Amino acid sequence: MILLASAAALLLQQTTPEGFYTPSQADRGKALYKRICAACHGAEPARPDPTVVVAVAGPGFASSWPQTATLEDLAFEVRSMPPGGADPLTGEQSILILAYLLHENGYPSGKVELRADSALLRTKLHASGDGAKKPDLPARKPPPASKK
Repeated sequence: MILLASAAALLLQQTTPEGFYTPSQADRGKALYKRICAACHGAEPARPDPTVVVAVAGPGFASSWPQTATLEDLAFEVRSMPPGGADPLTGEQSILILAYLLHENGYPSGKVELRADSALLRTKLHASGDGAKKPDLPARKPPPASKK
């Protein structure tokens, strides 16, 4: 009984919308993204340049996914990189890069690390016709003005 209560508490903690990943995961994911992903997806995901294959953050990113898409769908895409199976990402690398992409798309961080089996991955990317919606996200800060 105690074990069941502990498991339920852990599941509740994993599904609390107070955060999707930890700041540490996003930081580690950023380093991996810059080393592994930036060549195709741009050095700054939220400010892709025109030569980027597919933008992974910013206003058009979520709208490029079907209304039924979940974070699990995004996780699948991350795990399938790079295309062609050359030097595939490990499970840990995929989760860290996913945490960074969630950060870049305005999903809040929290105290519980995102895991590959997290119930949070069933969260929809954006509003859908069935009433589910993306969590209320904080407004993104504009990029700092460049110094000339």
